[in-house]
Amino acid sequence: MLRSPLVLYVSMRPYTSIFSLASKCFNIFMINFGIFKLGNHIHTVIKCSYTNPHDYIKFIEFISSHPNIEHIRVLEKRKRSLSFIAVKKSCRFYEKIITKEFLVLMPYVIVDGYKKFFIIVTEQGMDDVVEKLKKHGEIVHLETLPFDIAVNKLTSYINALNLHSVLTDRQLNILDMAYSWGYYEWPRKLSVTKLAKKLNLSKSATCEHLRKAELKVIKYVLKEALPIIRGAHANQAKISLKLREMV
Repeated sequence: MLRSPLVLYVSMRPYTSIFSLASKCFNIFMINFGIFKLGNHIHTVIKCSYTNPHDYIKFIEFISSHPNIEHIRVLEKRKRSLSFIAVKKSCRFYEKIITKEFLVLMPYVIVDGYKKFFIIVTEQGMDDVVEKLKKHGEIVHLETLPFDIAVNKLTSYINALNLHSVLTDRQLNILDMAYSWGYYEWPRKLSVTKLAKKLNLSKSATCEHLRKAELKVIKYVLKEALPIIRGAHANQAKISLKLREMV
């Protein structure tokens, strides 16, 4: 009888990876949506967010100057995010990990010099998996997870990148502090007046920062995230209604 596949969460510091190095040098959070071989080249589709918008040019110059990079094609650029295709001469991670050794769930994350990804192990033993992964980088974390938790984490990566792209650092920090100090609990552990005092801001400035940040988060959830599910449910409801009318 076939045994149940394992889902492994791997955090690895690659021995050679221009994107991992760039993520650490420029404090950039990247999501790799896919690696494809077209002709003699490897095409990598990446979206990233960066804290300092001025790092955009330095980042592009840094990765473009690497001898393994043929060229970069920008798909979309915003103030704090960038989507692009990197055309590479070769990709060891693709050639050895994705195509031959393991089932890698996409997308995966590159942050602070690490690659963080999920693999599904069907036949190999854990020791064999670890030995093969060690050939490509230092394993700093490895754990088994239920499949649904792995999928939730993949989704959270995309949400985190998108929200980081629309929120300023100040808005993100104020939201984080307000949440940590109990401002959003019921009943509130902290009033807006006390929150403003802790933040060393005026009450009006605190309210303005919170309102703008909250609006961006709510807008993202209602206009970007939920409509996909809502649309699917709405279409299903319409189909069911039409079927009932036909009976």
